[in-house]
Amino acid sequence: AIREMGANAYLKVALGLEALRTYILDPSRMDTAFARYARTWAFKHPEPWDFFRLISGALVQELGWFWRGWFLDTQPVDLAVDTAAVERVKVDKPLRSLLLEEDRLAVERYLTWLASDTVKRSFYVDRHPSLVDSFVKANREKYAAALAERKAALAEAQKTARQYLNQDEVYEVRVRFRNVGGLVWPLWVRLTFEGGAAGLYYFPAEAWAKDNRLFLRVFYTREPVVRVEVDPWGLSLDVNPQNNAYTLQRGN
Repeated sequence: AIREMGANAYLKVALGLEALRTYILDPSRMDTAFARYARTWAFKHPEPWDFFRLISGALVQELGWFWRGWFLDTQPVDLAVDTAAVERVKVDKPLRSLLLEEDRLAVERYLTWLASDTVKRSFYVDRHPSLVDSFVKANREKYAAALAERKAALAEAQKTARQYLNQDEVYEVRVRFRNVGGLVWPLWVRLTFEGGAAGLYYFPAEAWAKDNRLFLRVFYTREPVVRVEVDPWGLSLDVNPQNNAYTLQRGN
């Protein structure tokens, strides 16, 4: 909107690049690509398309969906948990193999994200503590809580990676996620179990490749699930957190 030119020119760009750096890619890859962009276009006059092409080329990754969605479109990030259902199933040989592979992939995802999340960053407010305000403190506390939960989830995934070898029955949780806003985005999903513990899962933006509006996923757990949440820490720039959770009733 014309009245929001400042926000579109500065705030939206900053938020988008930070999301690309931290949640879609990882800091080390993005910083290397950005340094290449700075060297290539030093003392020149690049257009936005030059930035898009060079970053995608430096990363050797197709990011057209992000450039179009964030910079050239007006659709927001609005992810929702549409429906969820759980039932108990027996573990046969094919399912056991699938579960072991799922555990291996989960551990790999956590390792990838923790490697990017634990990169040491130095900000201007770190060197000048007098500039730290309540907004900075609140956001750092929220991010620290998210990182702590990711580390705990990694430890749990590593500890139980072969649990299904001796498991006769598991709970099958079928969840349908909906992309209400239209802009595809990575998914952090938290499953809360009946006993109070929680499981954490990550899916990249490519999860929406087959259908950019619906994403169906089946989870297998040791305990019945009572709640499913997407973006549990509120860090995904989601415009409507009210539809981010689904509570299962007994018998769902």
